[in-house]
Amino acid sequence: MFSGFDLGKPAQITFTLDYHELLTGDLKANVNCHISYDPLRIVPRDGSYVHGDPNQPIFVHVQFQKNGPTESKQLYSPNGIISAPHIDVTGQGSMLFQEVLIPNNAEELIIWFSYLNPNTNETLYERNSDRPLFYFFRWPYHDAWVRKVDIIDSSTSSISSFELEVGTIPSITEVSVNWRVINAEESLKQVTSLTDTKQTDRDNNKIWTLQKSVPKGAVVRFKLNYEVNGRKYKNDNASQYFLAPEPQRPNVPPPPKPSTYQYFRQN
Repeated sequence: MFSGFDLGKPAQITFTLDYHELLTGDLKANVNCHISYDPLRIVPRDGSYVHGDPNQPIFVHVQFQKNGPTESKQLYSPNGIISAPHIDVTGQGSMLFQEVLIPNNAEELIIWFSYLNPNTNETLYERNSDRPLFYFFRWPYHDAWVRKVDIIDSSTSSISSFELEVGTIPSITEVSVNWRVINAEESLKQVTSLTDTKQTDRDNNKIWTLQKSVPKGAVVRFKLNYEVNGRKYKNDNASQYFLAPEPQRPNVPPPPKPSTYQYFRQN
C-alpha cells in the first residue's frame, strides 16, 4: 500500500489569501487540527483592519456532524498586533491561528469564518458575503488510499497501461482519479471514474480499480476524489499528489555501529 506523504503527522489546514485550502498532516478523529488563516480573506480592503488586533475579532466556527452543535474560537496572532504585516498569497506571510480538537465521534470537519467589524458592528463572511462559506473536510488517508499503482509497459507496443487499485471505507459510493501524464507534451488533466470490483479486503473495505492506456514510459501525477453521503472529498497526498510509477525510496545505508573503546586507568 502507498504510504501517505504526511501519514501520522500533525494535521493543519491553511487558508491562503488566494482562496486555497491546503490540508497537510494526518487529519482524523481524536486529533488536534491546527488552523492557519489569512485575515485578508475576510476583512474589508479599506485598510481599517490591524493585523492581530483582538478588538477586531475573526472567529473560526466548526461542526463535526451535519446540523451538529457549533464550536467557535477567536483566531489570534502569536506575535500580537502587527502594524505592517507580511502579505503572501501562499500562506507564508502574517497569519492568524487556532487549534480545534476533533472528537472521537466526528463524522466530518465543517469550517467557516466570520469577522465582527467594530466600526459598523456588522458580521461579515468571506468575500464580503452576508452568508457563511462552508468548507468540508474528512479523513483522506483513512477514507481512500492507494493499494497498488504502476505503469505496465508492453514489449510489443508503444502504449503502456496506467493501473491503479484503491481501497476505501465501506460508506464511499464513488471514486475517481484526477490525473495527467507529466512527461508528455500537451498532456491535459483527465478525471476518470474507478470501477467498484464488488470485492472487499479482510477488514471489509471496498476495492476499486482503474486501467488506462498511456504513452510508453509515462509518469502519471494523480489525486483521488471520493464521495461520502453525497458530499465530495479528495485525497491529494497532503497537496503533494501521487505518482505512478511510485518513486523509489532512497537506499540509505544504516548508520555505522559505535566503536567499542577500552579505557585504561593509569595508577
